[in-house]
Amino acid sequence: MATLFKKTYTAPIPEEAEIFTRKGIEFARYKGRDGKNRTERLTSDGSRLLLETQTWYAYITLADGGYDKINTKCKDKATAEQFAISLQTEQDKIRAGVFSKKEVKAAKHGRDSLQKTVEAYLSSMTARGKAVTTVKEFRRYLEVTCKALGWKTVKDIDKVSIDAYLEDQRRNGRGARSCNAYAVTWVAFGNWLMATDRTGINPVSGLVRFDERADRRHQRRAFTLPELELLFKTAEERPLKERLTNRGSKAKLIPATIDKLKWLGRTRAIAYRTLAYTGLRWSELRSITIGTAFLDAEPAFLLLQSENEKNSKGSRIPLHADLRVALMEYREDRIKRLAGDCTAFPGAFDHEPFFDELPVKMSKVFNQDLEAAGISKKDGAERVLDVHALRTTFGTMLARAGVGITTAQRLMRHSTPALTANVYTVLELTDTEQAVNALPKMESIREEKKVSSGE
Repeated sequence: MATLFKKTYTAPIPEEAEIFTRKGIEFARYKGRDGKNRTERLTSDGSRLLLETQTWYAYITLADGGYDKINTKCKDKATAEQFAISLQTEQDKIRAGVFSKKEVKAAKHGRDSLQKTVEAYLSSMTARGKAVTTVKEFRRYLEVTCKALGWKTVKDIDKVSIDAYLEDQRRNGRGARSCNAYAVTWVAFGNWLMATDRTGINPVSGLVRFDERADRRHQRRAFTLPELELLFKTAEERPLKERLTNRGSKAKLIPATIDKLKWLGRTRAIAYRTLAYTGLRWSELRSITIGTAFLDAEPAFLLLQSENEKNSKGSRIPLHADLRVALMEYREDRIKRLAGDCTAFPGAFDHEPFFDELPVKMSKVFNQDLEAAGISKKDGAERVLDVHALRTTFGTMLARAGVGITTAQRLMRHSTPALTANVYTVLELTDTEQAVNALPKMESIREEKKVSSGE
């Protein structure tokens, strides 16, 4: 039978405390930090306060005949009592042979800290070679959910609660793809809990999934070539132009500030150009360093490390000839800015990011660049332009150039050709106009009909 108790500990007696005796026991009366009056018992020698923990502890008889003290983490005695009973019931079932070995382990791990368990899971992901970006995403999805639902232990994990949480997020505007990413993360975590005997079954198996195709917010379109050039030009000019608009004449800006703003614009423009002509994702682009840009090689390429790639394979990203030239010019100036007045020896800055100070999140700045360029974020079909649409553009340009689906798949680094075909090769009507115009003219059809009818 479980027994409840509170642990005691001691603390110094406040200097302003009034000491008095009641029924032969010494007490101290003082004002706490919250301003409220407090009365606490003293130790037997009267030298310190004798305090109790706020939460209740349970004294449990273990299956092997031993005993254990467990913090219920409950301040309410009735709640603590119910929790203690459930703990004791588990031990009784183990002793009676009702639980299997896996169930015994699961029962033990059910009280584990969820935070520590998540850390163990993320460590296992890293050990299995998962990309750093993937591990970061999983961490965010798990931690956000745990905080929102108030979960503290493994036993708290509940499918119904996550379903309700994601459905609520969906109603409040979160995209279907984002909600599904949460679901995928939790199912994977649940599978790991089951594989490591932390739970008997996956507690979140069969989580709700949303129809991403019906979520028009995430249907992207490709940029047209004129739109691309306008975006690049605007991104390069906007930092300085915007500052001049806000501050007045050019004379009010010192040369160093002008140089910094011009460099910011140039970095942003060439980053956009690189995304559009390589198909890199934003996080992947940020991972490129000066040392992983092999611009002098034949052929030139960007080396994407496995830990920074979504599929965790690692890739050599080939470069368009014009992009190569632009990147070489940018690299030369980048190294000059890093070295300052000093002479840089070869390889001195290999570990520095190739693109200077690219932010983690780019959506706000990108939307501002679109607006400044006069490019609508949404078209008539509610398809959107965002940073990832530059990758969509890359896939579409490959299709327009007649690149085969197998080659396009390799360049896009997709797991299947179907993904390449269905998601990223979004051709406009202008791309299929030639094929339509190859059909017989309507007058030819009418003439052929007259001949066949004997007219």
